[in-house]
Amino acid sequence: MWVAGRNIIDMPPSRVPHLRRNIGNIFQDYKLLLEKNVFENVAFAQEVIGRPSHVIKQQVPAVLELVGLAGKEDRRVEALSGGELQMLAMGRGLMARPRLLMLDEPSMGLAPILVEEIFDIIGEINQQGVSILLVEQNARLALQFAQRGYVLENGNLVLEGLSENLLEDPEVKKAYLGG
Repeated sequence: MWVAGRNIIDMPPSRVPHLRRNIGNIFQDYKLLLEKNVFENVAFAQEVIGRPSHVIKQQVPAVLELVGLAGKEDRRVEALSGGELQMLAMGRGLMARPRLLMLDEPSMGLAPILVEEIFDIIGEINQQGVSILLVEQNARLALQFAQRGYVLENGNLVLEGLSENLLEDPEVKKAYLGG
């Protein structure tokens, strides 16, 4: 896995923390600020580290445009749909301008049409030069999206390879792809 132009797979853990600022996390449970609106939730990530408010105000609109929430800056979090909550979480994760964005189950609980929209956004983020580390139970969708795949069973790595090879592997088809 590459972060900021460096392969971190064989890097000793003591050397990885300095790369942390290049990594964004989007957890399954979002941890959004319910009492805040969309703009405030996205801006919060930068306010915490002390970035000047004029910089934040310039960056938020582009991030909201990318994640499909442009024009919804004033909406309260509790008024958002499940897909919009995922988009908001991605927006907040992008505010730090990470080189690696880690997403945990971005399709969980979403209607199929929203899953497609979320993965389109993830694809656009990747096209803009951000590496994506995706944990996803929808194996077919994840493998169609990814360049490489890793199959875990009970926390153990049992298979890895290029996604197109895994999609065609008879054992993977049988065990994880429904056929």
